[in-house]
Amino acid sequence: MKMKKLERMEKEDLKKLALDMHKGLVFTDTQIQQPANMLAMVFMPLAFISINKKWVDQVGLIYEYLDKAGPRSINGMPTFMSMRIVPRADLPVLIEYVKKYEEAEKAVKLEISEG
Repeated sequence: MKMKKLERMEKEDLKKLALDMHKGLVFTDTQIQQPANMLAMVFMPLAFISINKKWVDQVGLIYEYLDKAGPRSINGMPTFMSMRIVPRADLPVLIEYVKKYEEAEKAVKLEISEG
């Protein structure tokens, strides 16, 4: 299968993904202990596609929702028969949204603790 150019994500989709990441509903390639050896074992579609440098350069993050994980795990990590991709161009925006959710949670916890 030949990989096509990755399309940019909508801001609302990035915001939802950031919130879901903050809630712990998403597993990403950054959570794999040894990505070079394990990436295609966790995200199995990678084992079946033809990957070239041009496509790899477009990829910012590979992820999937944990409820899509298969029944087996490998080295304590989930395995997926599907995957989603955040284009590299959208990754800084996603990271910023995740940081904002983390800051908002800290602010609420501080407010609660100060009573």
